[in-house]
Amino acid sequence: MRDLQEIIPFVAQADPSDPSVILATVVRTGEEVYGRLGARILLTECDQSTEAICDGYVDSGVIEQAKTCCRRGVFPYLHQCCYCDRNPVDSGYSHAPADTTTILFERLNSVAVKAQFDFITECYQEHQAGAIATVIGVEGAMRTPIAARLFLKMDGSVANHIEDSFLTNLIFQDTVKILAAGQTRIQTYPFIDGVVTALVEVVTPPVRLLLFGSSAQTAAAILFAKQLGWTVIVYVPPSQEANLHLFPEADETLRWDFENLPEQIQLTPHTAVVLATTTFDNDLALMRLLWSSAVGYLGFIGSSTRIQQLLDRIWQEGRMLTPKTHRRLHSPIGLDIGAETPTETALAIVSEIQAVLKHRTGACLREKRYSVESAANFFATIDP
Repeated sequence: MRDLQEIIPFVAQADPSDPSVILATVVRTGEEVYGRLGARILLTECDQSTEAICDGYVDSGVIEQAKTCCRRGVFPYLHQCCYCDRNPVDSGYSHAPADTTTILFERLNSVAVKAQFDFITECYQEHQAGAIATVIGVEGAMRTPIAARLFLKMDGSVANHIEDSFLTNLIFQDTVKILAAGQTRIQTYPFIDGVVTALVEVVTPPVRLLLFGSSAQTAAAILFAKQLGWTVIVYVPPSQEANLHLFPEADETLRWDFENLPEQIQLTPHTAVVLATTTFDNDLALMRLLWSSAVGYLGFIGSSTRIQQLLDRIWQEGRMLTPKTHRRLHSPIGLDIGAETPTETALAIVSEIQAVLKHRTGACLREKRYSVESAANFFATIDP
């Protein structure tokens, strides 16, 4: 996410008449090669060599193959990098084996590329999620062109560049579901005349982290959040005004004013709020403001006694604890990683925010799909 934010200004400043800058997008990866679906690589000519700018970590082999093959076809085109013998294979083949990666090459100055970066920029500016459905595979007699796209924002606005109306309807229905789930997916559409494959990429704006008050964990939490590309705003109450200068790494450090606060902050599902104020009245006022908002994460740094007192007061005022409110309410705050120091606690907090906003549990990956333990149990049942 942070790297994508850094690549957007380069795209905006690029010469629209320059055909030499190529956009390479990872649209399919095998299990043996790392490359995030939707990862973008800008390829530019520099001193007779090709330079690459990536919007996230991509296997170095993918980057090198992209540099080698970016001038080989008629744009847009697909290229499949095979790593079994390190000899690239050009193909529109959409089913990647475990050790291959499929890359979509397009000229940066094309209308299609401009449309996708305009869409991403709008999602960031409006602080709402969106999805880009891109045709990445066409087999048989299907006439849909590679790189045709459909754009959908969370507010329901749609821009469609796919001419086949029936295919558009199918892709649109899947894009709605994938956007709601928040997870990028590859979808396949079989027809009598052939098969169309589309990458539906979910675009989320940078997380906006609002820290109310300061604690021992604040400085470290800001550093972790900035490494993730988040926007961090620290709100300091009048009683802590002397702390305004303590957090230079934050995007903003502001003295909050309760009367104007509702107009000052934008609360969306991509906003995380952490309360660390020093008074019950401050916490209660903020709870009233945040309780029915769209904020995606609400965490408290404080004793369990104070939290229970706050909840009791909120319920007495007639505010219900709905399932949605309960899911975003976090106290005690942070994942259980054995944190003891302020820095470790900050890591636990930022990790929990990341997991919650990505709709994950924060559990170990080995327990999700395939565990070493289950493999050991399996092999233990096999006679030598």
